[in-house]
Amino acid sequence: MTLKLNKFRQIFILLFSCARGEAILLVLLSVFRGVYASLGVVLWKFIIDVIMEALQTKELRNVVLLVVCYFIYTAMETVLARSIAHVQWKYTAKLNIRLGEKIMDKSFYIAYEEFDKSDTYDTIRKVNNESIASISTLLQQGETVIQNVVSLISVIVILSQFSILFVVIAIAAIIPMIIIDVKMAEKLYELNNELTEPRRYADKFKGMLTDYLSIREIKVYKAFHYIKDKVVALQMNSYEKERQVKGFQLKVDIIMNTVFIFICYVLKLVTICASIIRTYTIGTITMYINALDMLTNTLQMIVYNIAGLKENMLYINLMLNFLEKEEIKPGDTPVSEEIGSIRFEQVSFRYHGQSRDILKQVSFTLKKNATYLLYGVNGAGKSTILKLLLGLYVPTTGRILVDGMDLQDIDKDSYYDRVGVVFQEFNKYPMNVKENIALYDNGDIKKLEQAARKVNADEFIRELDAGYESVLNNELKDGVQLSLGQWQKIAIARMFYRNAEIYILDEPSASLDQKTTERLNRLLFGKSKKHTTIMVSHNEEIAQKVDEIIVLGNRHVLEIGSYEELMAKKGYFYSNIKSEEQDEDYYQ
Repeated sequence: MTLKLNKFRQIFILLFSCARGEAILLVLLSVFRGVYASLGVVLWKFIIDVIMEALQTKELRNVVLLVVCYFIYTAMETVLARSIAHVQWKYTAKLNIRLGEKIMDKSFYIAYEEFDKSDTYDTIRKVNNESIASISTLLQQGETVIQNVVSLISVIVILSQFSILFVVIAIAAIIPMIIIDVKMAEKLYELNNELTEPRRYADKFKGMLTDYLSIREIKVYKAFHYIKDKVVALQMNSYEKERQVKGFQLKVDIIMNTVFIFICYVLKLVTICASIIRTYTIGTITMYINALDMLTNTLQMIVYNIAGLKENMLYINLMLNFLEKEEIKPGDTPVSEEIGSIRFEQVSFRYHGQSRDILKQVSFTLKKNATYLLYGVNGAGKSTILKLLLGLYVPTTGRILVDGMDLQDIDKDSYYDRVGVVFQEFNKYPMNVKENIALYDNGDIKKLEQAARKVNADEFIRELDAGYESVLNNELKDGVQLSLGQWQKIAIARMFYRNAEIYILDEPSASLDQKTTERLNRLLFGKSKKHTTIMVSHNEEIAQKVDEIIVLGNRHVLEIGSYEELMAKKGYFYSNIKSEEQDEDYYQ
């Protein structure tokens, strides 16, 4: 019970903290609307009685007066409804912005390894799609429940003058509906959890069928119908499972509502008969009948909203659990003015869900202003070492020391200020050239041009219609599409813009032309360099230029040395280089 109360408190705080003024106003308007609805029942009683009296006296003044009052009542009800709808819109808009911000913050600050888990993507999808929608409607449903409860109390006051037993019978008849609808809400929530991954899978395929880069291969390999059939099959499977549950829900709802309405009509019949026997006025009889109708409708709305609240609470609980996920504990020790060395000390690492280490007791040292090549076959752990070096992953065992300090204890912002990186799968931001290179920086144009010129990007950028202001996404208005080689130049320019102490590159020249590759190599490996470079590549020319090659294989560091030393040793590196040369000779 304490846990549930704590969750309610968290939800309450979340609902009111995102748009406090609108939330309070909605609650107040809901209470007022609940009372206001019952006034119409009483007002209509007086109108009927005055009409019956006027039939005898032919006096119309009171009739006109009450009809005018009812007009004012109806007009005010419309104003009230529109006002509530407007406040709800303002609240929902603000709530969506604030919750989206919270989810983005949490996604950024949780451990990078969380994104190796499939259920993380399922959770984020549900939080973004269902949970935000649920919490956006939760206060509205709560507002409706408040309004209906107030209306219910008002109706009970009216009906208690006739018979409180009728109210008890109606409430007793609605309880089974509440229990069944709540159970069905839980069932639908569980089903949606089960279907989240297939739906996400289908969305990925649908995205490929409308993506500029993906559609070209699909066209050439004539894979459209195969992929489309996969999407339809996934969607139909989800539909069938949902249809079964919702079909059962429909049958139960029809039966339960029919029974409830039958009981309410029996109560109406008894009310009419008893009113006639008691010689009540037509207005009084009408008031009690309208009150019974209002009682019926109010109870049904309460049931509907309680079931909705239950389902929404489940999704909101999912959001709260996501927002409570443990975040990376930031280090608080800033790095020194210049990084002297980085040492991997008996580092082992295993990916989530894997049964074996991808790296095992790896040790090596990176020194200031030296150049390094990580060499090994695909899957040897080269890219993993780069991610560990960047602090994205935490070693399973062992330590990574930066000038003797554990990387986990270091303030990452101060560390990242000294690092520039080009990932093998770099980001292509749907922003202009200037923003793509500078990102969060203001974008000093001279500094931008200097970074672009280093990789021969300045020339093609200036040929774009808007130059550095050109938006790099042809799906956006006036956007342009770059070639993969041009995009790679943008990514490398982004790295050079940082003017970092350490450059980390994963296969950076895969799509570059020869001229740019040679220029990049001179910048990274020339004698005038004032930075440390760590690169992943299979290029023998680069291997000849670096100070040291770290050879990876079978989860271990197999060899470390210069190109000349490793070739003279005639070990693993030598064998692989010779094998590659033989392959080149074979295909020439």
